[in-house]
Order: sequence, then C-alpha cells, then structure tokens
Amino acid sequence: MFNGKTTDYQQATITNDGFWPDIEVGEFEQGRAIPADMQPETVAAAVLSAVAQVNIELMITKSKLQAEGHWMAAEVDGPHINGQNQLEILYRQAVFARAKADLVVEFGSVTQRDTGNNQATQSGDARAALLAESQQHIRAIKGVHRCGIELL
Repeated sequence: MFNGKTTDYQQATITNDGFWPDIEVGEFEQGRAIPADMQPETVAAAVLSAVAQVNIELMITKSKLQAEGHWMAAEVDGPHINGQNQLEILYRQAVFARAKADLVVEFGSVTQRDTGNNQATQSGDARAALLAESQQHIRAIKGVHRCGIELL
C-alpha cells in the first residue's frame, strides 16, 4: 500500500530458547508483507506470542532431537539453503504464519476503510488459512504427514 512513507522494518530480535532459532521481527514484517502502519509493539507481541505457541507444540520434538545429540535446530542434518537447514526454515515459517494469523484481524482497521467490504469474513478465512499453514509446517518438523488419523 502506498502511503507516502518509507518502510522501516524493526530491528528487534526475539531471543529464543537456544535450540530454535532467534526470530528477527523485521524479517517477519518484510517477508509477510505486514502493513507499515501497524504499531511496532503490536507486531512484535504477535511474533513473540507465536514463538511461545510453536515452542510449546514442538516441546516433544525438541526433546527427541536433543536426545539424539542435537543441541540446536541448526545442527540437524537435512537440506540447506543460505546457511539455514530445513528445520530452521520450517520453524520460521510456522512462527510467521501463526503471527500473521494473529494480526490479520488488525489489518482491516489499518488498510481498509471501505464500509462495503466484508472484512469479518475475509479476515476469518485468512486467519484459518494461516493457522493451517502454520500447523502444516509444525507437522513437517515433527516428521508426520499433513493430515492423519489416530485410533482412539
């Protein structure tokens, strides 16, 4: 969206738990096209919340990998690109999708002023799609298929 302002991305870093990679808030803002008018504190809080939620979901996976002698996600063998392995990239994508899902309802008040739009429906659909994306990345980290069934 053109608003006459330059886009300045945050320099904030979310320091993670030592196993999962640290997250650059500005990388999230740029990579997920977060509107420049969003409050920096709101964006950073959404990313921090997403990190906490994804870390909880991956607690058992982290423990298994550490039991195998991997003290950081960066140490796990697998395909690499630009100095990051697939585990780190999937983790970042899971966090970024989760954080954007938390922010998508805020976008309407920032980027859309047309009273005729159906923002509630649009943001609900987008939020559901982003949460599904995050979950798919988490399942890939866990080494399970995109969907599955269990016998109860």
